[in-house]
Amino acid sequence: MNCLSWNCRGAANKPTVRELVGMVKSSQAKIVFLCETRQSSEKVKRLHGRLGLKGFSGVSSNGLSGGLALFWCDSLHVEVQSSNERYIDAYVRLSDHDPLWRLTCVYGEPRTENRHNMWTIMQNLKQQSDLPWCVIGDFNEALWSFEHFFTTPCNEAQMLAFRDTLEVCGLIDLGFSGLPFTYENKQKGRKNVRVRLDRAVADNRWRDIFSEAHVVHKVSPCSDHSPLMLKCIKEERNNIRTNFRRYETYWERDESLPERVAAAWEKAGQKFSLGDIRSGLAKIMMELHAWGKEKFGNIIKELEQSRTRLEELMRMNADRNEIRKVSDHMQELLYREEMLWMQRSRVDWLREGDRNTNFFQSRAVWQARKNKVKRLIDDEGCSHGDHKVLSSMVTSYFQTSFTCDTTLEQQSLLDLYEEKVTPGMNEQLCAEFSEKEISDSLFQMGPLKAPGKDGFPARFFQRNWLVMKAEIVKAVHDFFRTGCMPEGVNETVIVLIPKVDDPVRLTDFRPISLCNVIYKIVAKCLVNSLRPILDDIISPYQSVFVPGRLITDNALLAFECLHFLQHEKNPENNFCAYKLDLSKAYDRVDWGFLKQAMEKLGFSHQWVQWIMTCVTSVRYSVKFNGAILDSFAPTRGLRQGDPVSAFLFLFVADGLSALLRQGVESQEFQPLKICNRALGISHLLFADDTLLFFKANTTQATYVKSIIQRYTRATGQLINPQKCSIQFGDNCPVDTQNEIGQVLQVQKMEFEGKYLGLPTPDGRMHKGKFQMLQASLSKRIMAWGDTL
Repeated sequence: MNCLSWNCRGAANKPTVRELVGMVKSSQAKIVFLCETRQSSEKVKRLHGRLGLKGFSGVSSNGLSGGLALFWCDSLHVEVQSSNERYIDAYVRLSDHDPLWRLTCVYGEPRTENRHNMWTIMQNLKQQSDLPWCVIGDFNEALWSFEHFFTTPCNEAQMLAFRDTLEVCGLIDLGFSGLPFTYENKQKGRKNVRVRLDRAVADNRWRDIFSEAHVVHKVSPCSDHSPLMLKCIKEERNNIRTNFRRYETYWERDESLPERVAAAWEKAGQKFSLGDIRSGLAKIMMELHAWGKEKFGNIIKELEQSRTRLEELMRMNADRNEIRKVSDHMQELLYREEMLWMQRSRVDWLREGDRNTNFFQSRAVWQARKNKVKRLIDDEGCSHGDHKVLSSMVTSYFQTSFTCDTTLEQQSLLDLYEEKVTPGMNEQLCAEFSEKEISDSLFQMGPLKAPGKDGFPARFFQRNWLVMKAEIVKAVHDFFRTGCMPEGVNETVIVLIPKVDDPVRLTDFRPISLCNVIYKIVAKCLVNSLRPILDDIISPYQSVFVPGRLITDNALLAFECLHFLQHEKNPENNFCAYKLDLSKAYDRVDWGFLKQAMEKLGFSHQWVQWIMTCVTSVRYSVKFNGAILDSFAPTRGLRQGDPVSAFLFLFVADGLSALLRQGVESQEFQPLKICNRALGISHLLFADDTLLFFKANTTQATYVKSIIQRYTRATGQLINPQKCSIQFGDNCPVDTQNEIGQVLQVQKMEFEGKYLGLPTPDGRMHKGKFQMLQASLSKRIMAWGDTL
């Protein structure tokens, strides 16, 4: 069922009426809400015939101001409860078999000084009914500062009042797809104002009914407001087989589980290698699933049956012992249900047992809804929605992404790497891992972090470690002795995490790898031995993952450098800051370059062999809309989710530092110096986040371009010029800025408002600069509260 909401700015305008009729017909909207009709309700009612919607309720305008109208299809059961110049409140039932819910259509106070009246109205409406509730319309206020697309500072107090009202009413923004704003004043230049004023919000109970509901921002030339199309869609059941088994934590409520696991582990036979461990785990999973299905059945269904049974017993005034027996069983089922939803919610900062079921369930449902992909646009701009076509697109995309480039030129960059790993370090790295070190590797993992393809989270191994420890330790030692990773151990599931609110291209997703715990034990051992020596081998310009180096180091240095270049008065001393964006940095790492870089740094042959076995033995399967797609073997790339990947990327990124260091030593590259005696700062690195500082002239820009080309040709990295940006000082001539931008092919001639999460200096610092931090924190807290 579709619901259309539009601030039409006059319902008597013929083009507007034609546009409205066309939208209603094409979308088959069953409910239409119009605000600012600027007509009497009697005149607006005459539209019902052209719209094909017989139901009507309206509020007349006050001259040329205001006016509301609500139309609905006569197949719906709609009963208007109350209305005034700001809202129409109605009860809605789609059919006799559907639940009753509440729809409130609003037109917010246009004058800022009166806007508090709208929030009072909404809070009063909240008290009048406890039905599932949805509110849609033009609120005449934004929620967040990032919903404003103009230079004038936004009123934080007004937005805060709006957020507080939604929190009091238990309403959650339903999001949107389409343009990020719903109002534009259609003026040019700095006078142009774009802001998101129209939206739909709903409570959790309404979202449970319409779990697939979403809002689309339409476009119309007839009004300065965008029409909203609310698509009220119930959960779409599909026949996609999930083919993924997992260890269920609620099995632990049965006291016999540890004995059952121990028996199954022993029954699986002796285990000498990681391959034997994997085979044994597969057998245990089959046994546990069969037992769990028989022992626990369908928890949610059984809980409803017990609730019905308890109600019958209480109605019959049955024996108290019988009632207590059913009640106790329900309490156990409720606890199991909480554990089920907690495991799926990926929230490990709330303790189980506090009956947080609603929170866990809402979180799990929200994540599933957010990660579901309904359509994708291919490279040719065509949109696809069929599951088989989408699955083929996904597999093909990642096969291409993880295929190596055979045209790389690596030797000139590798020659710049210096040997930094001493024989003593190598002896420390290659020493045999003790039983305690292997155990520590396991217990450093989050118990309920998403499991790999075998379905077992770290919690399973941690709870049964006494039973499994001896053979797993033996298998880990076998890997470090032979350097062989058995087939299947390093099978990895890729899950797609959206990077934007409305992802429609595969580049809009971040691929996160879910590795098996038995592999991660090996990787954690390697990481734990590598971490203590990183400070001696990684460039001082890199501040991530190295003990003793903090993200704030880079943020403070960047702040001071940017402040200096912006306020430098000497025109002969102009510098610029170049923010480099690497596209899919981890996915494009060339294995050959990584191996040779580690050898150049002085790592022993044995250590390099262990690392490269972990990197190259991987086999990927993409989890797409719940289904595991066909597996494939990559030929390049590091996994985001593999404990060792982040540290290996530092060795690759060090190549850029080596090139810049060579340029500084040869005086071909001029780094930024805040004063004569200051250390020259050529660049700052935070993993793949790169910030370069150099003299603002075309000669330096050309040299920087040559360095970047050498780096990308050797490592397989790819620059994304659309996301790169450059910042100049206030006294740098515009012609020079344009010339440098052309050399580097940079389109953004100024930074975004933040670097590593903190605001970058732009003029005098004041509290308004940190408004985005406050908004970001408020949004996170609000999202957390929404699921309670």
